[in-house]
Amino acid sequence: MKNLFYILLLAVLFAGCKPQAGVTDAREREDPLLRRALRHEQAGDLDAAIKAYSEAVRINPGLARAHLDLALLLHEHKREYVGAVYHYRQYLAMRPDSQKKDMIRERIRLALQLFAATIAGPDRTAAGSIPEIAALNDEKLRLENENTMLKSRITELRSRIVALEEALSSAGSKPTAQAGRPAVPSPEPVRYRVQPGDSLSSIALQFYGDANRARDIFDRNRDIIRDRNRLLVGQELILP
Repeated sequence: MKNLFYILLLAVLFAGCKPQAGVTDAREREDPLLRRALRHEQAGDLDAAIKAYSEAVRINPGLARAHLDLALLLHEHKREYVGAVYHYRQYLAMRPDSQKKDMIRERIRLALQLFAATIAGPDRTAAGSIPEIAALNDEKLRLENENTMLKSRITELRSRIVALEEALSSAGSKPTAQAGRPAVPSPEPVRYRVQPGDSLSSIALQFYGDANRARDIFDRNRDIIRDRNRLLVGQELILP
């Protein structure tokens, strides 16, 4: 009966799409990973379905329907409300004109309330959980901004790599100023302006994928960092 509830819920949401959104959702469900996830879901193996949907959005983050199906399962089956809210919002970002947007926004509101209830102590009321909801939204916004900045930085670095490769290739075919050493232009230092909530570890994780590189950033900027545990917003750092 519980599995039937999930299937009916998906059917109601799917029926609420505009014709164009419904066609797009149906086309996305032809993806092999989504078909496998749906088979698990129909068979009642919801954990396997969640795993398949998660793999689908990892491989192809643009599968809006996979985000929605995953959000519903995380919300109703696993009660992982933060993850559900994230995937609900991913779907809305890709389908902003969907007729079921109001229903999804309501589910986001309910998921946030349920999440707040899980972290509220026994002496706290529902009203007292509002700061946690606001903090969650602020953290989500910060992570989204960091993600956008990181994507932009990756694009910039890729362009720089291409330029350096072209310069190396060109230098290899010309006489050099010193025997045995090609004249390679030195890349400009990478500069980063500190954002609210940044730390040396978070910056190292963002640019190098390794929080332990925080020490390298500190050593490179000893002349301007007074306290390695407190960065000044707007401060410009040179990344090694």
